[in-house]
Amino acid sequence: MADTIDVLLHFIEENWTQTRQHETQRATISNLIVIIAAAISGVVTQSGFNINSLPLALILIALGIYGAVASAKLYERSQYHNNRANHLRARLDELCPDAEIEKLKTYSDKEHKGQYPILATRISLHNIWLLLHIFIALLGVAFTVITISKFWS
Repeated sequence: MADTIDVLLHFIEENWTQTRQHETQRATISNLIVIIAAAISGVVTQSGFNINSLPLALILIALGIYGAVASAKLYERSQYHNNRANHLRARLDELCPDAEIEKLKTYSDKEHKGQYPILATRISLHNIWLLLHIFIALLGVAFTVITISKFWS
């Protein structure tokens, strides 16, 4: 039984490590995109939205879309490993009923949701990450519209 528990603990830890890695990758990609988007925004606004800044505005749109897709994929991968760890933890709870792992988890989750009812249940971190990238793409759309409207007038 001890060997089984050790194996379960190892695989739980491995999946949590993978989950953290995906979240770290998502943060790194997002930070890089925000830095590039800020630089592009600076160049476009300093150029006065002339026609030469149109490619930069289009790159901003592409960056936002890429960021949203990459963020969604990394979220999917982190959820995959999170779900695996949850199933392994449930099995560990079956083997060690005295530890009351699931009972303590359920209690902790309920307590947390009671302390943060809106943040814990209505606002997901995943959606916040997606909105960041969507706003970057929308900024590119706005820059494109402004640039084209200045060109035609």
